[in-house]
Amino acid sequence: MKAFLKISLTLGLGTIVALLMAFHFRIPVSETIGDFLLLPSSDEKSDVIFVMGGDPIGRLPLGLKLHIADKGDSVWFPTTAVSQEDRKFKKDYGFAPGEEFIVKKVLRESSLLPQQYKVLPGSTSTYTDLVMLRDKLKGSTVKSVTIVSMPYHFKRIKFCTDLIFEKDSDIAFRYQYKDPTEWRGNLLEEDDFVMIVVSEYLKHVAYRCKYLL
Repeated sequence: MKAFLKISLTLGLGTIVALLMAFHFRIPVSETIGDFLLLPSSDEKSDVIFVMGGDPIGRLPLGLKLHIADKGDSVWFPTTAVSQEDRKFKKDYGFAPGEEFIVKKVLRESSLLPQQYKVLPGSTSTYTDLVMLRDKLKGSTVKSVTIVSMPYHFKRIKFCTDLIFEKDSDIAFRYQYKDPTEWRGNLLEEDDFVMIVVSEYLKHVAYRCKYLL
């Protein structure tokens, strides 16, 4: 009994020490493991600039900037599905300040012509963003797509494109994102970065379980 208590106490103390060490070094550890989530970016021109949904304020400006710099012929924007709460808010107040509202308002006030952009409403995840892209590309002459998102999103994006698009697909995928240091500088707290990196790893595991098993 004493031996069991001793082992339990040792394991308990070891766990506490490990957790304290992990918390103390959470920022450098997150930076190290976060680097594995990055993919090389490309400045090559593509037929389509595809701005991932979920964060129009953070991603939309880069998509428009790339188009202005002649890095893509058209810009496509999937937007998050409208919830019942959004619909009720719009009914009560005349507008719904969601993702689709933001994207359409910015596009109307931009220099883009209507034929130079597409808004794809109804997305629910990274996976469905890319399913919508695949469906829109069917029968088109598009041969290259630059995907825009936040830096640490692209390992999961590549997993989805590899899964959704056929292996013999001749569409070239390229990636564009803000400089990671600049992107982190826009976060409110350093711990936000930790949570984003941890979340991306958890989502990557969840995607593999959901779509491969």
